[in-house]
Amino acid sequence: MYVSLNKNRSMARLFFKSDVDFSKVIDEKKGQSIGSRTVQCSLTDDVDFTPGHSLQYFLEGKLSGNEGQDSVGFIYFSDLLFALSDEENEKYRVNKKIHGMVLKDAFKAMIVNREKIPCKVVVTVVYGPPYMSKIMYVPSKDLIDSFFNK
Repeated sequence: MYVSLNKNRSMARLFFKSDVDFSKVIDEKKGQSIGSRTVQCSLTDDVDFTPGHSLQYFLEGKLSGNEGQDSVGFIYFSDLLFALSDEENEKYRVNKKIHGMVLKDAFKAMIVNREKIPCKVVVTVVYGPPYMSKIMYVPSKDLIDSFFNK
């Protein structure tokens, strides 16, 4: 459940709550261990967060916390950065623009007309399938305030 976004240098720090303890989504009896824990937010209509599928334009950050627990659940945060798929990144390196705009303006254009942005926690698991949380929605206005407004 979305809590807030705060500007953190060139990143946006996302705070959220979950009833899931993401450090315990593995089966240690099967020799599983956590590979990585990230928060990913799609900036397009693509909401396929499965590993192996590449979102073209997205926000991503390492999952941090657990910042404690309250009656709703566990409190986490993630410092989000704008990111491009490898394919889109290569196009950007050649052209220095995305859809004719500089990078920052292109990302803003992707979210300015959207009410909310879908995000998921993705935990990759060694010797097991990945764990993906339910979709959490982050208000676009809060993203714009965190990244683009001073």
